[in-house]
Amino acid sequence: DETSVTNDDGPDMGTDSQLRFISNGGNWIIRANTLSEGETGAFRLTVSDGERLRPTTQIVPISVGESRQGRLEFSDRQADDGSFYDCYALNIGNRGNVSIRMDSAQFDAYLSLHEGPQCDGESLAADDDSGGGTSALITQTLRPGSYSFRANSLSSAQEGDYTVSVTTMR
Repeated sequence: DETSVTNDDGPDMGTDSQLRFISNGGNWIIRANTLSEGETGAFRLTVSDGERLRPTTQIVPISVGESRQGRLEFSDRQADDGSFYDCYALNIGNRGNVSIRMDSAQFDAYLSLHEGPQCDGESLAADDDSGGGTSALITQTLRPGSYSFRANSLSSAQEGDYTVSVTTMR
């Protein structure tokens, strides 16, 4: 079939690459090559079974005025586009302008805001780079209620550390 998983120089891997994927059995073709045309040299290919991971279903509570450190990784939930994400639950007591910010030095940050505590359904707002550089920023007027947001990367299969913060805007 047309299944394709690629990696070139994973985070903190120098010129090495690593693929992690879930297989339901069958035969797989692994194509190992260089990044640039005409390059040659020795390499080592290792294939191993990893442990079967179930994506985390944890929802992290966060309040207005709070910041949290997080990490996107292979064991996180996965969006339809193949990006990993963490889910944060946010309760709003008073109507007002709320800003949610995500910063990462290891990937291009992406946020989506959802009604309800589960990070699912249609997003109320989404952002890629409004926080400057690769930082995501959503500013939204919210009425009292339960909300959630996805802290994830713009591109698929990216991993790394990040910080999220929630503040009120006057």
